[in-house]
Amino acid sequence: MRKTFKLMGLLSLALVVSLAFTACGKTEKDPAILFVKDFIKKAATGDKSLKGMIDFKAAANKYGTTEEEIIKKEGAKKWEETKDDMVKTIIESFAPLKKNYDKAFEDFKVEEKGVDYWIVSYFNPAKELKRMKVTKQNGVMKTYFYQK
Repeated sequence: MRKTFKLMGLLSLALVVSLAFTACGKTEKDPAILFVKDFIKKAATGDKSLKGMIDFKAAANKYGTTEEEIIKKEGAKKWEETKDDMVKTIIESFAPLKKNYDKAFEDFKVEEKGVDYWIVSYFNPAKELKRMKVTKQNGVMKTYFYQK
C-alpha cells in the first residue's frame, strides 16, 4: 500500500513537471510574443519593414490625436511623414542593441489576452518592465508600446 502511494506521488510529480514545461513552451510560441520579438529584431537591425508592424492608430491616440485629425489639419503627406518619423525614432532607440537584441530582452509573457488583442510584457536591457499591445486588425497583427 505504501509503495502504491509513493508511486502515485511520483507519477503526480512527473505530471506537474511535464505540464509546467508544456505551459512554458506554449508561452514562448504564442503568436503575440513571436510578433513582439520580431518587432524588436526589426527595430534593432534597422529593418524598414517595421513600419508594417506598427499600430499607428494606437500611436496617434497615445499622443492625443488621430490619423483623421492629422490628415484633416495637415494633409495625408504630413501623416506619412509622421509615420516615417515614428519608425525612424524607434529604430534609432533600438539601434544600440543591434548585435545582442536576441539576448537583451527577457521574460516575455502574455499578461492579458482578449478576443483580438494581447498585452505582452518583457524586461528591457535596463531590467525595466515594458509592455506592448498587439492587436489583430483586418486579420493582420499590429503593435505599439503600452502603459497601464
